[in-house]
Amino acid sequence: MKSQTTAIFHRTDLWIALLLLAIVFISKAPTLPLPYHWDEMEAYVRPAHYLAAEGLWRIVPGAYPDTPEYEPAIRKENPAETFFGHPPGLYFSLALLYKTIGEAIWISHLFAIIFAFLGIYYTYRLGCLLFNRAAGLFAALFLFGVPLYFAQSGLVLGDLPITALGVMCVYYALRNRYKVFLLCSVYMVLVKETSVAIVAALWIYVFWTQKNQPKIKRKLLLHSMPILMLVFFFLWQKFATGSVFPNPYVDHNQVFYFNWSHTSWVIRWTLLAQYRWVLCGLVIIHFLICRDRAWKQEYILFALIGLFYIGAFCFLFFMTRYILPCLPYLCLAGAAAIVALARNRGVQVAVAVIILIAFGTKFYGHSIGYSNYGEDLQYTDMIAIHQQACRYIETNFENPRVVTLYPVSLMLREPYLGYVKKAIPVVSHEQKYDVMVSVKHHSAQSPRYDHKPLQEIIASKQCSFLKTIARNGKSLQLYLSE
Repeated sequence: MKSQTTAIFHRTDLWIALLLLAIVFISKAPTLPLPYHWDEMEAYVRPAHYLAAEGLWRIVPGAYPDTPEYEPAIRKENPAETFFGHPPGLYFSLALLYKTIGEAIWISHLFAIIFAFLGIYYTYRLGCLLFNRAAGLFAALFLFGVPLYFAQSGLVLGDLPITALGVMCVYYALRNRYKVFLLCSVYMVLVKETSVAIVAALWIYVFWTQKNQPKIKRKLLLHSMPILMLVFFFLWQKFATGSVFPNPYVDHNQVFYFNWSHTSWVIRWTLLAQYRWVLCGLVIIHFLICRDRAWKQEYILFALIGLFYIGAFCFLFFMTRYILPCLPYLCLAGAAAIVALARNRGVQVAVAVIILIAFGTKFYGHSIGYSNYGEDLQYTDMIAIHQQACRYIETNFENPRVVTLYPVSLMLREPYLGYVKKAIPVVSHEQKYDVMVSVKHHSAQSPRYDHKPLQEIIASKQCSFLKTIARNGKSLQLYLSE
């Protein structure tokens, strides 16, 4: 009888896994052929492209490949900045895919979608481990339903993989599967350095809850290995390049913040935005009503992960996607609250559906975003207008010279990004040009976004208006040189 029950449980988990897989792949399939967007094209795909072309061994600090300059008016990249100071995990993975399967946009986006599935699947598994199957399924659906997670599931960036790998690390650590934990955690910190917060939270949690148990020193050493690996990488990078974190944006953007406005933004965005306040509210109600019965020891770990991410970015340069690794645990706590507060399964499902509908109303927001609109599906509008502009120039002009700003400058010069079939020269505003593409970005600090020189050309009537390309409130203008 016991084996039959176990088999039934395994079959149920398998069906739920297949359901989650179908939900992710069906809903994200439209993103597979989309051209690369903003940071994914420059900070991840572009370096991986040159790594695949020049040899995978060039991932070693000190042997970094140089990438061609594309904004001569601003700066010339140096090899140390090729990978933006990040560890090699994601770049090497993408380059290896390009070398073995082929370099195509759908391959990169499928890579991201696989991590999106792993994130929600292991959220489900962690919910089953800590609570029950219903809480796990609700949490997985909530995570995928969060507009930020849903949007990022179609982009090749570092934050989604470390979110998935983070949940996997927590799951295997709590199950004492340390070989799998080490594999996941080492890869995780080598994908993006901010994931060290998850490893540090796990280390503190193990020390706090198991300090009197036998073999605690061995466990703490195992949990320290990913941190030591990351420290080794940055020391090697410092020795080889002269900089611990050779990132070109550091020269043009404010890195450290010490003001309430920035701090409140990080806290509000993490806990309240996009209807996440509903999940926080449910957790608070759960503790107020159930008191001690609501408490689980693992909430210490959840709180530490959230505290480390929120605390760090209260004082550091912040983009909305940076808090993705916190979201699985907020979804798990919210789902557990629903299951505990509503004993009737029908009521539980009804509440979960209402929350998912609320999340769905934010899938397409109306804010200006962080210039790139990556916190919801508005980023697809930006891809659409950029793609339309690039195709218009390529179709209607023969060998044009274009003056524009990033990201259009990169889109025109690199065909593998999906916007043009053949590279189109981009020149500075001081040089002779045929076409100008004017796009304003709202929250840019770097000179590469400085729209003032283009505005001066337009105001001086050295060019004539050609057309506007717009979609859902986002627009760019094309001008002809006089």
